[in-house]
Amino acid sequence: MRGRMRLGKIWGAIPPPTRLLLFFETVKELRMWGGARVVVEDMTQKGIARRLGMSVPRLSTYLAPLKKEGLVLEARVRLPGLRRAPLAYSLTDEGTEEAIRNMKKLLGKWLELGELGSEPQSALSGLCHVLAMERSLDADPSRPPRPGAPDRVPGKAGPSRPRKPARPELVDLRDAVQISPHFVGRKRELAELDLFLRADQARLFTVIGPAAIGKTSLVSRFVMSAMKTVSVAFHICREWDSLRNFLEPAAELLARLGRKRLQYYIRGELSPITIQEVANILKTDLQDISALLLFDDIQKLPFDYRPILKVFLSAIGPADAPSPAGGHIGIKVVTTSREPVTGVFDHRELVVKGLVREMELRGLTVEETLELLEKENAKGLSAEKVHQMTGGHPLYIELITRSGMTGAVRDFRKFMGTEVMGRLSPEERAVLGCLTVFRMPVPYAAIQVPQATPEILDRLVKLGLVSETSPDEYLALDIVIETVYRALRNEDKRLYHAVAARYHRGLESTESITEALHHLVLADDVLAALELGADNIHPIIQLGHRALIEKILDASRNQELPARGVVAASRMRSEMALAAGEWRIAQIHLDKALAAVKGDELQEGMLLMAQANALREQGQMEDALEKFFAAEKAAKAVYDLPTLAGVYRGIGKIHWRMGDLDRAMEFLKKSLDYLKAADMGAEHGETLVDMGVVESRLGNREKAIEYYNRAIEELKQGSWLDPLARAYNNLGVEHFLNQNLKEAIRVWEKAIEIHKEVGNKRGLIFTLSNISTPYSQIKQCNRALRCLDSAMKVANETDDDVAKALVLYNYGLVWLWDTIS
Repeated sequence: MRGRMRLGKIWGAIPPPTRLLLFFETVKELRMWGGARVVVEDMTQKGIARRLGMSVPRLSTYLAPLKKEGLVLEARVRLPGLRRAPLAYSLTDEGTEEAIRNMKKLLGKWLELGELGSEPQSALSGLCHVLAMERSLDADPSRPPRPGAPDRVPGKAGPSRPRKPARPELVDLRDAVQISPHFVGRKRELAELDLFLRADQARLFTVIGPAAIGKTSLVSRFVMSAMKTVSVAFHICREWDSLRNFLEPAAELLARLGRKRLQYYIRGELSPITIQEVANILKTDLQDISALLLFDDIQKLPFDYRPILKVFLSAIGPADAPSPAGGHIGIKVVTTSREPVTGVFDHRELVVKGLVREMELRGLTVEETLELLEKENAKGLSAEKVHQMTGGHPLYIELITRSGMTGAVRDFRKFMGTEVMGRLSPEERAVLGCLTVFRMPVPYAAIQVPQATPEILDRLVKLGLVSETSPDEYLALDIVIETVYRALRNEDKRLYHAVAARYHRGLESTESITEALHHLVLADDVLAALELGADNIHPIIQLGHRALIEKILDASRNQELPARGVVAASRMRSEMALAAGEWRIAQIHLDKALAAVKGDELQEGMLLMAQANALREQGQMEDALEKFFAAEKAAKAVYDLPTLAGVYRGIGKIHWRMGDLDRAMEFLKKSLDYLKAADMGAEHGETLVDMGVVESRLGNREKAIEYYNRAIEELKQGSWLDPLARAYNNLGVEHFLNQNLKEAIRVWEKAIEIHKEVGNKRGLIFTLSNISTPYSQIKQCNRALRCLDSAMKVANETDDDVAKALVLYNYGLVWLWDTIS
């Protein structure tokens, strides 16, 4: 008692600004001691003034220098029942350090207070605790008893019976539960989350969806049911999060379970907290407990702190560990985000290890839309029509029920105009408009408009209109794109798409070329799109972007094109026809193009080569050779290296099919020399694969393996996935013929992964059939049968009779090996 009186005198002698810093620090302590009893209202202007017994104007006077020095952060917070968001305050990392220094000065002077302990760490904790408890909980009947004090039962003397352990409770309950009153449906999504919590081997479940789609309401509804059986910590991520307040809910949860090391660290008493220290603590403290950690709006978390989620995953244990018994679920993590978050997990953990599960939260179904309309008491609206216009987006549906079909869009644009666009300068509007045309994060250099400056980009990021996905990479938020892009004038859209096309053309990768084509079409520069598409048609088709080519060709149909545009369109149509096996249609388009390029030897050589390839595929070898030699003559006249390389490769393939393998290898080597000179990576790799096939047929398996490995290294550099899968498949065949079964399986597994990624179903069927044979020979017939089951499933989807016959043949081989073994 005497120690507390002395502390009261100390508190009165502290200067008001220092008192504020100590108060902010001790409220953090109190939140750790009292949990949900200290809520966000305690840190608003009125809340702080009430706690400290001073007026709001006087409080503002003391806060001003603290804000100016960067010790205190000011932000508006949303409180239930209040239309205007009040100002709230919290310590920055520098403010925490300053508060700790002031506390230690006090300890140096008043260390004789024996009941606080003799060690500085203990005394510091005691000072924080006593100051916070005495100043803010004197009149709170629900406050916890002092440490070491026995529980009392009203009306009875002496200590009471020991209380039963409290049911696990939600941390920061008021801030976490944000279930919309219009929440409907989502039964399938809730069932998935419940399965993940109770039975799934995965450790992290991430819910991805656009703004206002209902992610927070969904996980909050899930939390309300989950917290009945498991401890729950819920954190809503903010752009201004520090490492300490991001970890605070998890630290409090662990402290309630008797593990307080992380809580001690985030107080800052021992040393500044680092990610490595967090990892070391969590690897031991997360073991043998059941808890659910939820992080809402994880895309707002500063990029430097995202590895913390990786720490959670690595600390929990391997994904293939057996499920705990007795209802013990271990640690599970749920996150929500507007887009896939980088810096947390990679594709291998998502697909191969099964460590992570993703769920894309889309709009409501028609039935759920009808349920929401009934809940809103909206009469005379067709659920099908509303769903068609809104895509089932709950916010749009609510706007329609209040303002009608046309009013919803008007209201939303009005909101953006008053709350966002009206507060931006013309320069900021121009930069934001340019950013809305990009579909992927881009660096500052991509925003090639005169108004762009780093300062404007930083302001847009701070306003929450643009996210900085990584250092010097920016992307406009989905909700901004939906509203701002549609409000742009047509001439501005064309200008910004032309800027985006210019940026992507400079990157020179196939994916960037496809992005450039997308922007050229929307910029109404169809001629440039045709020429760029025709020059890169082979890799574009190989990467599966046929829909983009069709879009460009459709846009060219209603335009008067010059001769070079007609040639480019005909080349693209002929290559599409060749890829689909429609040889005669390809010949028609090539004849049309040849008629338009008479006298242009460069274009003529490329078109003659395309005609020769079409004839070769039809089995007309003599006619194909005649066309190839004509193409060679035209290409030599202008020294067109790519066409010459293609001509010699085509001649080599003809000799290969005619059985003259030595002559085929001669022409393929000649093609390889020209490809090196032209620096054509994809064709260079494909030619190496062809040379490997020829060497294999000549019986030189070691030489074939060498060519395949060279092709793989070449194709990996340019991410040419279709030919890369072919190289892996052929390499697996060579290893299998050499009886190197394990190596064959390893290589074929890589080919299968690529086939799945690019959606090459036919290649996937053949590779799954191939890999079943070595599995059966090493007595893993069950795995072989699973591969064939997957292959047959894909074959049934494509209705490919040849593939079905191959799979059935391999079923017989597996059963034969099983019988023999």
